[in-house]
Amino acid sequence: MSRNGSFCLFLSQSVSCFPPQNQDVCCSGGPYGWGLGSSDPEDFAKRAKQVISRGFDAMKIDLDAPQHQEIGFNRSLSNAEISFMVDQVKAVRDVIGEYMPLAIDCHGKFGVNDVIKLAHRLEDFDIWWLEDTILSLNFDALLEVKRATRIPISTVEHLTSRYEFRSLIEKQAASIIRPDSRSTGGLLEFKAVMEMAYVYYISCVPHNMTSPIGTVATAHVCAATENFIALEHHFQDFPWWESLIKKPKPLIDRGYIALSENLGVGIEINEEVLKHMKFGEDFFS
Repeated sequence: MSRNGSFCLFLSQSVSCFPPQNQDVCCSGGPYGWGLGSSDPEDFAKRAKQVISRGFDAMKIDLDAPQHQEIGFNRSLSNAEISFMVDQVKAVRDVIGEYMPLAIDCHGKFGVNDVIKLAHRLEDFDIWWLEDTILSLNFDALLEVKRATRIPISTVEHLTSRYEFRSLIEKQAASIIRPDSRSTGGLLEFKAVMEMAYVYYISCVPHNMTSPIGTVATAHVCAATENFIALEHHFQDFPWWESLIKKPKPLIDRGYIALSENLGVGIEINEEVLKHMKFGEDFFS
């Protein structure tokens, strides 16, 4: 999926247990400058102000040093690069205050030792979670990172079933897992993964890079799952995303998505708009 220019929301479960339920939405950003084409901490601060103005009460940001935006995985970080990332986080925290939840995504790019150094520098900012600190193919290495920091560690969006998640969950290599309802093969398997994590006191922040239909379908499952924290959403800067449906609108209103008891997932598709979204022209599922 293309991350440049994206800006992501999170739908966290409301207190109410009675339908229709509202799902609370928080906002997070695209890589390398948070969708602004800039990694400057001042631009991060400006972006954070936009999030607050839209009514969101939580957010996630992506960290990277500008000279390494296109470099791959398991790389080292200099002290200067770590300090630059800390400045990005500080700029956002100064804007949103000490109480607004703030998560951070590393996109699995860093090596174990250096991401631990980064985590230690970030602990005083009361980070909601630190996501994909390393490339999550080695659960022992991930567990090493988890044990080395007070920040909750989250991962992994690419596993495809409860059988693949089992080793990660039983090892308790993360405090939060991020299953995707598409990657896991559908809503039933998606919920099975979340229920397995629940037994081990592991929370879930599902990965969600999809259409309004997929977002609402996933949100329904999340609302029925006790260890659900938040559901991300990347399209708040793209007005055409919501044009794919006729109602309800707005689908996401000042940080909340309301779940309906209507047939299906409770939304009406805009078939005229969908005619222009032929397969291959975009990346929706």
